[in-house]
Amino acid sequence: MQYPAPAGICQFGLGTGNIVLRLPGDIGAIVHLATGIGEVTVDFPVDGNVSKNSVEGTIGAGDEVEISAQTAVGSIHVLRQ
Repeated sequence: MQYPAPAGICQFGLGTGNIVLRLPGDIGAIVHLATGIGEVTVDFPVDGNVSKNSVEGTIGAGDEVEISAQTAVGSIHVLRQ
């Protein structure tokens, strides 16, 4: 299933649980992703800081959307559509 591309500022937050984001393959995004206990995986090259539990940086040109996602206990997965 194809979903519309996000635009503007998108924020997601959970105390406990996983966050899964499916983004178009040609997205241009600034990302701020972090988990306290869990892992962050991104199916795109990221220009910035990438570690097991946080990603801060740019995907593509970074000109379409700014995405922030945090969960205290859980994982964050950014998947290519």
